Amino acid sequence: MIRSIRRLLRNIQSSYEKQVLFSLILFSLIILVWTMLFYYIHNQYEDTSITPLEALIFVAETVTTTGYGELLPFSHDYLWIFVLVMMISGVVMFLMLINLFITPVIQNKVHPVPPASLTYPCAGHVVIFGYNPVILEVLEHIHCLGVDIVLIEEDKTKALMETASLPRLVQVIYGRFDEEKTWNSARVSECRYILFCLEDWISAEVILGLSKKTDARIIVITSGHEADQLLPLCGADILVHSRDIVGTLTARHALLATEPDTLEKNPLMQEILHETSSAFGSCRFVRIPVIPGSIAEGRTISSLRFEEDYQFRLIYLLKRGEIILSPPGDMIIDRSMVLFFIGPGAGLFRLISGAFLARAGDENNAIVAGFGDMGSVITRDLQKFGISCISIDSNPQSGADIIGTSRSVLASAGALIGKARFFLAVTHDDRENLFTTLMVRHANPDVCIFSRCLRPELIPRMYEAGADYVVYVPTILAQAVCRMMLYHDAQILHIIGHSLHIAAKQVTCTRPADVGSLRKKTGISILARDRGKEVVFSLSDAEDIRQGDCLYLMGTEVQIQKAIKKLS
Repeated sequence: MIRSIRRLLRNIQSSYEKQVLFSLILFSLIILVWTMLFYYIHNQYEDTSITPLEALIFVAETVTTTGYGELLPFSHDYLWIFVLVMMISGVVMFLMLINLFITPVIQNKVHPVPPASLTYPCAGHVVIFGYNPVILEVLEHIHCLGVDIVLIEEDKTKALMETASLPRLVQVIYGRFDEEKTWNSARVSECRYILFCLEDWISAEVILGLSKKTDARIIVITSGHEADQLLPLCGADILVHSRDIVGTLTARHALLATEPDTLEKNPLMQEILHETSSAFGSCRFVRIPVIPGSIAEGRTISSLRFEEDYQFRLIYLLKRGEIILSPPGDMIIDRSMVLFFIGPGAGLFRLISGAFLARAGDENNAIVAGFGDMGSVITRDLQKFGISCISIDSNPQSGADIIGTSRSVLASAGALIGKARFFLAVTHDDRENLFTTLMVRHANPDVCIFSRCLRPELIPRMYEAGADYVVYVPTILAQAVCRMMLYHDAQILHIIGHSLHIAAKQVTCTRPADVGSLRKKTGISILARDRGKEVVFSLSDAEDIRQGDCLYLMGTEVQIQKAIKKLS
């Protein structure tokens, strides 16, 4: 009996919510007991009788010390003693409630403590180990799906900052990554996905103990290949290689400079189709830069007839970092633009070969400034296309063609810059990338420039300096990770300017509304409907929506959430 009571008390003390609930139940029980006793004693010893309601009012006034009604004075000492006991119990309960509700608030102001457990229960959630700009982008991508997210943080200061700054659906738990207590607090046994963004060896150590306690899919963002064999052995299900994804994404734009007859056979075309696929539907969301000499360069958008001839819809474009939604048909396409399309994957080859291949020239050279994790992958992939690369790096051990800082080398390499078709500024130094971009653009106005950026606030400056396409690594990695997560039969494919979301949603409700009703109730834009591999872009309000359709939607976070709810 005593052990059971102790176990119950420990269980209550383990959760703030349980303490609040226990205190409220205890307070109610005490009021009820005092009411019954007072009702009996008063009617037993006093000349006048009272009703149970009058007894309840008197007890409530006495315990809360707000008054004593009209029942005083009493003629018997038992009642005086009983009222005194009620008053003392009321003061004690008041002090308990102060300690329960007010003390934590004062303590958090004076000496804040990050939470070590969930503030509300959840299941089927995402558990994330580690926090950095990549994870911030991941949170932005999956947050609008209404997914519960638990973030585990080892650093106390960071945990407090993240608790205060992260969105409502993110719960932060402070604790060691490798402690079972932390895993239990995060309810890893009930989660759906676990994402690691730590050093590879730390991830491997944690996964080794964690994998046996959960059936969740474990995704690891890794920077290299050193732990490729170890991580799966420990229990990782999916490895996301950051430098390979970003490097290959950048290098694949060189496809636009290949010959048409070799494009379709190129294995990178299949890789692009795979990387841009969603969990359902046949459509692909793709970005295509306009490189110098492209077929589309100098032509108007309407003259290329993207929807009529290629079955691809132009959603928006970036021009020097400026977002232009639904660009007008008379806008002239130039090399400073990156166009974003949605359409059936089977037609991607026709779109690229028919509108965006560049005219082949005698010179097909590239300069890669920065031969580290990303630059080496870019050089490798560019060389696969027969593009000769000259790499620059300040590290003598890097294996670059030219050793030295990018700025100093490029300052005396005017002839080299003049012959280049591509310039890729991919060092780890944003300033170096910014100023080399400016130098190369000034020396060769026709070169196609890709610039890496680690700080989002510098992206507009990169475009001002002359970059055609700015590679912000966290966004690219977040999109790759989110393609592996599926919630409510929906996926976030892309985010436009941190405000508009593009999502793919499989219709699962048995009696969905028509297109007009969905638009009116949610404010959503329907980009395309995929029904049995038949893709339709322009849908009238009278069009029906059927179970099994795949809809590609664009809207704010709230609009996407409303649409997902209506279609589920």
